Amino acid sequence: MAAVLKYFRLKKIHFTLFGIGLAAIAIRIFQLGKQSFWHDEILSILIVESSWSQIYKDSYIMTSISPFFYYLIKPFSYFNNTEFFTRIPSVFCALISIYLLYTIANKLFKKDVAISATFLLSMSSLHVWYSQEMRPYSMLLFLSLLSLNILIKIVYENKNGWWYFAFIVSTASIFYCHTLGIAFVGVLFFCALIFSPRENLVKWIATFAFIGLLILPVILELYLIPKLRSADSFRSFNVLSIPYTFWVFISGYSLGPSVAELHTQDSMKYLKNSLLFIVPTGSYFALLLFKGFFELKKNKSNFILIFLWISVPAVFALLGSFFSNQPFNARYVILVFPAIILLWAIAIASIGNKKIQLFSLGLYFLINIVSLSNLFFNPRYFKEDNRAASLFFKQHAAKADMVICSAFYAKKGLQYYTDHPESKLIGYRPNKMESRAGIITADLKEIIGTQQSFWLFLSRNYNQKQVDIIRKYCDKFFVRAIDEKFTGVELTFYKINKSHSTN
Repeated sequence: MAAVLKYFRLKKIHFTLFGIGLAAIAIRIFQLGKQSFWHDEILSILIVESSWSQIYKDSYIMTSISPFFYYLIKPFSYFNNTEFFTRIPSVFCALISIYLLYTIANKLFKKDVAISATFLLSMSSLHVWYSQEMRPYSMLLFLSLLSLNILIKIVYENKNGWWYFAFIVSTASIFYCHTLGIAFVGVLFFCALIFSPRENLVKWIATFAFIGLLILPVILELYLIPKLRSADSFRSFNVLSIPYTFWVFISGYSLGPSVAELHTQDSMKYLKNSLLFIVPTGSYFALLLFKGFFELKKNKSNFILIFLWISVPAVFALLGSFFSNQPFNARYVILVFPAIILLWAIAIASIGNKKIQLFSLGLYFLINIVSLSNLFFNPRYFKEDNRAASLFFKQHAAKADMVICSAFYAKKGLQYYTDHPESKLIGYRPNKMESRAGIITADLKEIIGTQQSFWLFLSRNYNQKQVDIIRKYCDKFFVRAIDEKFTGVELTFYKINKSHSTN
């Protein structure tokens, strides 16, 4: 009888995991190609659609990221519906990441922790967001979990031979995927030294020395090749970025203030309007986080692993925001996210009351279902619709028309979707914090010159005072012959106002 009950319990676990897996696939494929590429994706696709040799050069100069990700994406760019197909690798990496987190949790913790962690990651709106983005963050998570999984097999299951080779390749690939990966290589290095028997220390030091040789070309390229300045380099570190990142880990980017709203000068107003549900929800999951750490103290090796997993990438991102032109951003600590998921799963599994367990899982599920609903159906949370704006522009503009774009990267959207002559695309934006009318109008006067007409393309322009000054100048000397608005984008065709002179 006991054997029969055990069999059905195993089958129940299998059916549970199968159902979670199907749900994970469905929500990551759903409307995969619906939204336009946003600016970072457009930059990626422009790199991908160049020659194989040019990809190598442009990836370092334009994104400070090695070309590994772009080479993987390139074959998918040949298909029609490019938005859908070039995001497929991110979906694939995300789905494998869910499986890898399950295998890691199942090896280090109890079965119920592994199932809870699988459920939490599968339903995560944040994870879905990066699953549906043609950027390297989903792949970065996949490679980090793959390397950790291999390390655990080597250390705990005494795997040898080809497993070391697989570990070397996967670990080096983390850094080849994104420069942020160096932090997780550090995590793996410390874990290998701490958890392996003393007689294996020399082998591990040699292993990581070889990994260092493999990633040395990337380090040299990043050091030697001059980079374009970050589009967000004007932003300074804001201590509120840390609790915001924790909120994003809970709910993704589609609940509470939108990304666009948080970049405006009224960001605090949008934040205050959401505090009523952000504070209690965030506090509850913060308590679960501390409970997870408390439960981990019972197992010293697991505690050290999770502590390193969180602290090393987090400190690396913080230091980077202080000593480079890259601001602190939630995506720069994405490597921490699976460890946070594990802590929540440990905390929930340790709750003795089944009803509270179900409440915790249900609350997380509800939060992320609402967030996913916003991601898929609420325009407030959509990415900039450069595609629709470009289609309208293509139907109404002439090849000789000049376009003043809100930033150097904003013009890339029109360049990709319209093939408008690049010489006619002016990527203009004064200092992002500039709000002095005299400076802005002087710049505009010089750019427009004797033009009798031009287009104004405003995409991802969050300085409303700046936009108001630009609009005021243009509306004074020109008339709006065409004025259209799309999600996150404004497109206006100005013709000279005969009753005024720009001189």
